[in-house]
Amino acid sequence: MASHTHQKHLDLKLYLVTDSTPAILGTRDVVWVVEEAIKGGVTIVQYRDKHADTGAMVETAARLHAVTKRYNVPLLINDRIDVALIVGAEGVHIGQDDMSMKHARSMLGPDAIIGVTASSREEAQQAIDDGADYLGLGTMFATPTKPDTKSIIGTSALKIFSEDARRARRRLYRVWLSAA
Repeated sequence: MASHTHQKHLDLKLYLVTDSTPAILGTRDVVWVVEEAIKGGVTIVQYRDKHADTGAMVETAARLHAVTKRYNVPLLINDRIDVALIVGAEGVHIGQDDMSMKHARSMLGPDAIIGVTASSREEAQQAIDDGADYLGLGTMFATPTKPDTKSIIGTSALKIFSEDARRARRRLYRVWLSAA
């Protein structure tokens, strides 16, 4: 049974995951892109940069958080709990190869937003049991922007994941992961 029972209201209607690669971002500043996206209706932002060193990531995350706070939009940091703590972000999104959900919760506290990527029924159930605030389910479809995807679960898995969350008797938010 989950030890985390604190329920939050999350507005995940338009969830932005940043991509700092030059092929996607070009010459634009990620902070400018995020601010424009928020003006366009983004309700939550995940800062994801798999290649930046810690110092650069902290600097960018701090700049992003200044913008997201101004618009009252939560900022989540992908994988890096240390960066989230340093900049005071509202939470993190962690994958299966990152720190466990339980350890992340113990470090970030009960009010932090913690999302977990799940690519199988077992991973989703473990995240539910451990008290994730939302699941990032997928990858739904193959995409050239993420060639290292472990598995493609397709749309048929959505019903199964939703039924599992309902059986857990928890309001659990779900985000479907797929690149455009």
